[in-house]
Amino acid sequence: MIYLLVGVLALHPTSSVGGHTWSADLRGDLRERHAGPLEACVHGSRPRANGALPDTPLPQPLQAPSPTVLDKVLTVWRQLRKPANVLILMDTSGSMGQNAKGHWPYSKTELTKLDLVQQAHGPLLDGFTDRDRVGLWHFSDEHVTDDDLAAMGTTQDDGTTHRAHIEADVAKLSLDHSTALYTTIGDAVKTLRDHYDTSAINAVLVLTDGKNDPPPGGQSDLEGLLSTISGTDKPVRVFTIAYGADADTTALQQIADATHAHAYKASDPNTIANVLTNVVSNF
Repeated sequence: MIYLLVGVLALHPTSSVGGHTWSADLRGDLRERHAGPLEACVHGSRPRANGALPDTPLPQPLQAPSPTVLDKVLTVWRQLRKPANVLILMDTSGSMGQNAKGHWPYSKTELTKLDLVQQAHGPLLDGFTDRDRVGLWHFSDEHVTDDDLAAMGTTQDDGTTHRAHIEADVAKLSLDHSTALYTTIGDAVKTLRDHYDTSAINAVLVLTDGKNDPPPGGQSDLEGLLSTISGTDKPVRVFTIAYGADADTTALQQIADATHAHAYKASDPNTIANVLTNVVSNF
């Protein structure tokens, strides 16, 4: 985290929040508390070419930045990073109606895996800025487009933002039948290639708790899918989340690897909020 702090502030010394050039303030604070090689690094220079001299005392460990500093760093980071162009794919197959232990709920008040995802809409959506383009599909036998790709801050005809629409549609997701996983991922990658943004991070985020179980005519060939989603001049990264104990982690890892993305695991569905935070940090 410290490398991110120093890197962002050193590379962008004029970044400001609320009219204050706070990066200079932070560097001043570091200089007051730490001397020697650290001070040189913060000023954009460095110690001797082969590293710090052996008889040079190391600076004291940095203290954790204050919440105010971290908030400002995150704000500036969102302003500076590449925008995102992301399709979110949510599994709504019947098994998402099971509880966190993979059993059918004993009562109507017991939370299902789908309930836990819906409660985690904050970690899922808050990491995107208003300029990020995000779309939402849910899938079981086939995929359904809930929200087309659009900037999160876009105002819709009803006066609400695209972000608010996605949040509302996540809350309305309901259970269906089987899991057309491969077909849905292939279609999502094609959609992003058709709406490719060369200035953005183009990616698919897919959450599923099961294995590919398509209806008749659906794609069942993993090798065929891997060939389709990899090796193109319009690369789309597919980040996968294996949700619950029964997800096909092997296939999901292969899908992520084929697109130079990362496969995540939430084998305990109660951890899904933390996992979503980690996934969205890629954008």
